[in-house]
Amino acid sequence: MKKAIFISILTILNFCLFAQIQPPSPFSTENIEVFALTEATVVVKSGQEIQNCTLILRNGKIEQVGSGIPVPADARVISLKGKTIYPGFIEPFASGWTKSVAKPGEPGKPAKWNPNVKPELSVFENSLPDEKIIEKFRSAGFTTAQFVSSDGIIRGKSSILDLGTGSPEKEKVSGQVAQTLSISLPGIGPDPNSEMGAIALIRQSFFDADWYAASLETWKKNPGGNKRPENDSALEQLASDKKNGVPFYCNAADELQIQRFSKLADELKFNAVYVASGKEFRWLDALSPLKSAQWIVPVIIPKAPDVSSPEKTAKVLLDDLLFWDFAPENPALLFGKGFRFSLTSKGLPDGASFLTNLRLSVKRGLPENEALKSITETPAKLLGISATHGTLEAGKTANLVVMSGNFADDKTQVSEVWINGKRSLINPETEPDFRGTFGLDSTAYTIQISGKIKSPAVTLKLGAKSVPLSKILIENNRLSGVFVADSLGGSGLATLSAIKTSEGLGLTLNHPDGKSEYFTSALKTPFNEVADPDKEKQPVDKSSFPLTYPFGSFGRSTAIPDQPKTIMVKNATIWTAGKDGNLDQSDLLVENGKITKTGENLSIPAGAVVIDGTGKHVTPGLIDAHSHTAISSGVNETGQPVTAEVRIEDVVDPSDIAIYYQLAGGVTTSNQMHGSANAIGGQTNISKWRWGQPAEELKLKGAYPGIKFALGENPKQSNWGDGNRYPRTRMGVYETIRDDFIRAKEYKKNLETWNKTKKGVAPRRNLELETLVEILDGKRGIQCHSYVQSEILALMRIGEELGFKVKTFQHILEGYKVAGEMAKHGAGGSAFSDWWAYKYEVIDAIPYNGPIMHQQGVVVSYNSDSDEMARRLNTEAAKAVKYGGLEPEEAIKFITINAAINLGIEKQTGSLEAGKDADFVIWNGNPLSTFSKPEQTWIDGRKYFDLQEDEGLRKNIKNKKQVLTQKILKSGVPMDKSDKGKPANLKIDRCMEVFDEHTYGIHGENQ
Repeated sequence: MKKAIFISILTILNFCLFAQIQPPSPFSTENIEVFALTEATVVVKSGQEIQNCTLILRNGKIEQVGSGIPVPADARVISLKGKTIYPGFIEPFASGWTKSVAKPGEPGKPAKWNPNVKPELSVFENSLPDEKIIEKFRSAGFTTAQFVSSDGIIRGKSSILDLGTGSPEKEKVSGQVAQTLSISLPGIGPDPNSEMGAIALIRQSFFDADWYAASLETWKKNPGGNKRPENDSALEQLASDKKNGVPFYCNAADELQIQRFSKLADELKFNAVYVASGKEFRWLDALSPLKSAQWIVPVIIPKAPDVSSPEKTAKVLLDDLLFWDFAPENPALLFGKGFRFSLTSKGLPDGASFLTNLRLSVKRGLPENEALKSITETPAKLLGISATHGTLEAGKTANLVVMSGNFADDKTQVSEVWINGKRSLINPETEPDFRGTFGLDSTAYTIQISGKIKSPAVTLKLGAKSVPLSKILIENNRLSGVFVADSLGGSGLATLSAIKTSEGLGLTLNHPDGKSEYFTSALKTPFNEVADPDKEKQPVDKSSFPLTYPFGSFGRSTAIPDQPKTIMVKNATIWTAGKDGNLDQSDLLVENGKITKTGENLSIPAGAVVIDGTGKHVTPGLIDAHSHTAISSGVNETGQPVTAEVRIEDVVDPSDIAIYYQLAGGVTTSNQMHGSANAIGGQTNISKWRWGQPAEELKLKGAYPGIKFALGENPKQSNWGDGNRYPRTRMGVYETIRDDFIRAKEYKKNLETWNKTKKGVAPRRNLELETLVEILDGKRGIQCHSYVQSEILALMRIGEELGFKVKTFQHILEGYKVAGEMAKHGAGGSAFSDWWAYKYEVIDAIPYNGPIMHQQGVVVSYNSDSDEMARRLNTEAAKAVKYGGLEPEEAIKFITINAAINLGIEKQTGSLEAGKDADFVIWNGNPLSTFSKPEQTWIDGRKYFDLQEDEGLRKNIKNKKQVLTQKILKSGVPMDKSDKGKPANLKIDRCMEVFDEHTYGIHGENQ
């Protein structure tokens, strides 16, 4: 009897197996075009769900959807009981989903002079969809994607495809084609090779397009009297797209690039769609004005920093710990601020990663309905395909994803996708779940099946007797195994097989003597799966700390400190750096961010914030006349010898930790400069170090504009290897400068003539020459990197020949040889205090250089050219006392008012005089002493550094690191062991503990 029970199961299994219709292979070629998907839960769109629903698909379209719909006679019925059907997911920014292909004939080439500008080319000009990549995302439920090019700066036209296996022409979806912009490098070719260069290229290209469109229109109105502009398909396409409001997808590498793209969009008047990086929470308030724009947001979940040992933990930065903690909440934080967005898999290797990260984002606060909308309805609207895609409504394309449960549930799998009404099985359930406890007819036997679905454990029980099955195999929907029959009254080995039935199991038993028996077995107790304790866990609790400004170390809860209406510093030594010199036992009065008065025994206004300055010294905020601090992605644009069109202001990084450390050294203002790789480099930017505020708020409004020139070894680059960029000699550097100014004078003349006559085609706007015209007109000052006396003299002579003056010579280590000529020319000198012997070009440098120039009437300042040295400009100024015997009152001017004069900002800052900005530093001793340090640093009457607050911030950093380290260790998440101890974002958490790569002049300025 017992033997008969188990044998019969095999018979039923075989019958059921061969009675089934075999599942179709992916994208079946069967001719059946009508399907009825029944008994499923159908999510028509976010917030609209139908239980026990039928979905009728006909010829690739949704014909009907609803409960109780009659099944058409010609439909193939597919029961999806227990499944949930969603609209097919839409990827709005499929970058890198193509592969290059060789095409017969002439391949598509950019029409513009720079191959990084190719708006006229389509994403499929020289590539095709990569089926291997697409399959990874299709398997996660993606059925439609917008393909974009992944190289260049202005990258060309996108294309929207359904993700079937047909050709791009066959799968193409009619929607709104977009352009893609990028300012991240590398691009194509040597130019540009910096982020500011990429921004300048975009700016010039848009102006070129405007000029081309206007010139073409002028010619059309009078073809006989005007010359037709040369055909340029790139500019024609760019002008047309801008005019017609085509969206330009701004592909950002970080949250700062979003702000830079926003400025470009405002300036150039194009329709921007912001493709985010997943780091937006780091400057959330600064981005909030853009919340009404269209956004595409990735779901980036970084690995935890490696804190597996004390040594590795010591090298981990707080910024990286906080980024790990906050990143999963980026979508939720954006949503909470009013942003509405499409989600993208940008930056992820496959769709499985996307689903995992999406689910964690939901757990961390993104509403489930919004998550679904962001991968269906919202991208459909963005791409202009909402009439056919994004929901499961009648008449729309039959693109859908079938899942085993709720899409936001970690256990849910994608079972199949349908694209244009064609079915593709992803995770077909060919192996049934046998698990549970079953009774054998009316006998006392039970069979218990537990463990994993694909590798279960099977045990037969009779009373106290228990017999396990071995050699368990699941094959062709049948479970089988072997057990020892002796313990159940038999002799030898018996085999057992089982097949699932609607009531339980059908069992077949083969006895050792060869006899077979069949039994039916009813389910007594369903299997209750217990979570695997060894399974990797993901933290689902919210971030541990509030956001700070900037994000990370030394950030504050508010972006901008309070500005007291009135401030009085009492009874201090006031170093005015002005006509009053030093004032002992005196007071400083500040009102509404401006200096009102200095002097003895000033009356204290009602309500004033009073600071006891007894024993303290107060100086103007220190000014660094030559800095490369807080510049993103390269300080040199080396693609060409003249790059006057690039702007440092485009790439200011307000989160650079060096800003905070320089505030701690008393620096309030810095001249951010292009590097010295070019004879004529980029435009400078003067920033006040308003720590915690976004880049645009650092800029000193109304500052005299500057530009970087360079002489000597660096711009000629003859010692840079095998490059062939002109110039290669010192005389070539001068000819480059002279030639460009001659061109600028001609450009100015042509522009003036056209403005008077308005005849013919307007001159093309040239940002490079436009900048040089500003120099000729006295509206922009030259800051020139220089060393050797002959070159210094030569540039002044060229300037006198062509009509410009050098505002300030930077470095100027041989300035003492030509100080008289500099004073006559009106050039200032921004020098190193005592640098020499770091290369042959500076062999004649002496530490008396600054005082000698000063004695000859040159306005002299000392600069840092170094993130690290900028923290101790006060001791650099003290060297003018040691080498040259300057009075301390004059030495302090080298880093305050003289630096302001050299930069043309002396009317705003640089001295403690009435009417100027309230930029001042309170020192605990003589500011020229190596034993003194700033206690407070104020900018515009706001306290941006306080020594006591700093102690609290450092303790806070230590506490945050401990909390987050424990959070990682307790969570059991995988750690990122790939960085080998190197800080991931090159920031500094604690002074002198970890240095970034820019600390010792890596920019090439002083090599």
